[in-house]
Amino acid sequence: MKNQKLTEKQKNFCREYLVDLNATQAAIRAGYSKKTAGEMGHETLKKPQIQKQLQKTMNKRAEKTEITAEMVLKDINEIKTRTMRTGKEFDAKSALKALELLGKHLVLFTDKIQHGFDDATLNMILSALPAEYAAAVKAQLSEIIKK
Repeated sequence: MKNQKLTEKQKNFCREYLVDLNATQAAIRAGYSKKTAGEMGHETLKKPQIQKQLQKTMNKRAEKTEITAEMVLKDINEIKTRTMRTGKEFDAKSALKALELLGKHLVLFTDKIQHGFDDATLNMILSALPAEYAAAVKAQLSEIIKK
């Protein structure tokens, strides 16, 4: 696949996405329709050339600001130490939020999405259903697991 150049709208999207890491809002600010901004933002983020541009820009920004993952982790540890002292007036909530945003910018933190659930969760869900529905759900799950 040859190296594709970004359109002006895509360049704007990349610039706007790095403001708040919100694909929908970035799409709106870049000129996409408000009606389709959520979908367009999501689809635009999946494009390899967009990902490459975002990473390149984030690397430049991190280099320019000299913000590193080590620095963020060190600051988090410092805040943890400060907040564990008694008689504090330090606003840990605000400080941690700022560090969280820095960490997200550096892709230091990722959200883990669980697909599926354990037996305890399944049993809790089944126990909330009427008996005949619970039996039917259990039978369907057994069939799916066999396949």
